[in-house]
Amino acid sequence: MKIKSDFTTNSSSSSYICDVCHYVESGFDISLEDIGMVECEKGHTLCESHLLYKLEKEDFYHYVKEQIEERLARLRTLEYKHMDNKEIAERVKNLTESLLVLDSLSDEELRKIANYDYELIYNYPSENCPLCTLHDMTDKEALEYFLRRENLTKKLLAKKLKEEYGTLENYIGSKPTNK
Repeated sequence: MKIKSDFTTNSSSSSYICDVCHYVESGFDISLEDIGMVECEKGHTLCESHLLYKLEKEDFYHYVKEQIEERLARLRTLEYKHMDNKEIAERVKNLTESLLVLDSLSDEELRKIANYDYELIYNYPSENCPLCTLHDMTDKEALEYFLRRENLTKKLLAKKLKEEYGTLENYIGSKPTNK
């Protein structure tokens, strides 16, 4: 009997962290959709529950239609010089046919096409992102705002905390004062 003693793999590990609640999900060969997360067009990773509104069939329809129309427009320009006319004509035909069947697709079919074929799940509209619209913010953004507003640096803030509390333990154990 032959036993393999070294490590081999043909799958990849992925980890995702929600920028709002810091929920972490990781696993082998997982996608954002597998774990109920999306990425907005500005790069924020979010649990779907944090989105400002749930995308409906109409949203998926318009997104897919827009993506197909953009591809058609690019095919009709000189951007695809490396392709011959027959190949371009075939792609134009396929995309045009895709536009014609959009109306007959179910919600789930449109969602899958939007997420997988056109990568909507990695490009959600920023107006649906609570961070982009400042409905919420990351701890880093909150700290940067506070430091900027108070005209402080992190070093100056640390110095003030040390003067007032002495140690981190004293600061953490103190009660906030409402001045």
